[in-house]
Amino acid sequence: MVSVPMIPRSAFSLLFDARPLVAAVAALCLAATGCDHAALLAPTNSRITLTASTRVVALNGQTQLQATVLENSGSPVPNGTTVRFTTNLGRVDPVEPTTQNGVAIATFIAGNESGVAQITAISGLATGGAPTGGTGTGTGGTGTTTTAGNVVEITIGAAAANRITLSANPSTVRPSGSSVEVSAFVSDTNGNPVTNVPVTFSTTRGTLVPSVANTDGNGVALSNLTASETATVTARVGSGADNRTATLEVRTTTTPSFTLATTPTNPTAGQPVTLTITPAANTAPTVRVNWGDGDEDDVGVVSAARSVTHIYDAPGFFTISATGSQAGDEFTNSVAVTVAQRPPVGLTVDPTSGSTATVFTFTITPTTGALIQNITIEYGDGQQDQLGAIATQTTRQHRYTRNDTFTAIVTQTETSGNVTRATVTVSVTP
Repeated sequence: MVSVPMIPRSAFSLLFDARPLVAAVAALCLAATGCDHAALLAPTNSRITLTASTRVVALNGQTQLQATVLENSGSPVPNGTTVRFTTNLGRVDPVEPTTQNGVAIATFIAGNESGVAQITAISGLATGGAPTGGTGTGTGGTGTTTTAGNVVEITIGAAAANRITLSANPSTVRPSGSSVEVSAFVSDTNGNPVTNVPVTFSTTRGTLVPSVANTDGNGVALSNLTASETATVTARVGSGADNRTATLEVRTTTTPSFTLATTPTNPTAGQPVTLTITPAANTAPTVRVNWGDGDEDDVGVVSAARSVTHIYDAPGFFTISATGSQAGDEFTNSVAVTVAQRPPVGLTVDPTSGSTATVFTFTITPTTGALIQNITIEYGDGQQDQLGAIATQTTRQHRYTRNDTFTAIVTQTETSGNVTRATVTVSVTP
């Protein structure tokens, strides 16, 4: 309890003139008696280090923020210490989280405006830690920053775009008028796709529909050009200093032509891709194929639909170009293919623990579409099985003769020499 002395009436007017001081003392009294609770903030000489799980996000995307607050001794600040987040772009939720073991967690939510968001974490008298310069990765790619330790910069939408690649399928239009599909692939500095950003299309001849299209999950925006004469198509992403453009000339032709089609439509690295070349009626051009990864094939004379195959060793966006010639005329066509990352071999066990009397069932799932040479499973106790060139999910049963913890390993070897592995742990107890 706080004892309040009696105030003489003669001093009342003086006290009335000192009302601000009295208010401050009253506030201290309230805090001392537990009547009011002020926010707990970091003490002097504390340091805040702010990190983000992803430094590049799509429009309306989000990423997690983590502010680590340590006292000068290196110990975490008390639990419940308030950290306030500010940003010049997008928003943070919650704005004022509290720490647990020195860490405050929040989510940065990008809006529909591209740019670079600068996010700052503050608490009391804490200062920013060492600079967090480096590279952050995410679905949109990578970004770098050299800001103070309590600040991170997140690139949003079109601000991450570094390059646009344009292609058309087919690559020419007929003099009587025809349509081609124009594909704009938007990538960042590392070649990763930039998703959910608007691309603006324009043309010197004919019409483009739509004139603005957002990139999909593969970083590709599509538009259709309808024209009857040679046209130059331009694709643009971003604005001002962040503007990126690419142009493509779509020519008219009266020479023989062919169409291209790929199977499968969504291949993975290491999986054969089949390209089918179908020439126009009553034509037999000599065709050469460029697969877009540095490899080429001479197909020869194509008088009817013919298929050729190719294997991409790495994921990415590739433009397959075919060049045909007949009677001195030369023409080209192209088709885009997006090759996904190849999944590794899979391994599970049921149950995961048991005794020496337990029969453990191991399930091996080979990589879909891969050309497999052999799969081997080692059970961790010196025993193994050779499964050969299996292409479908296979099970093997095994019993252990002693109590221990074993690590089973499955090894998949492909005809290309690529090797992937998967492991599971089995616990055998009395």
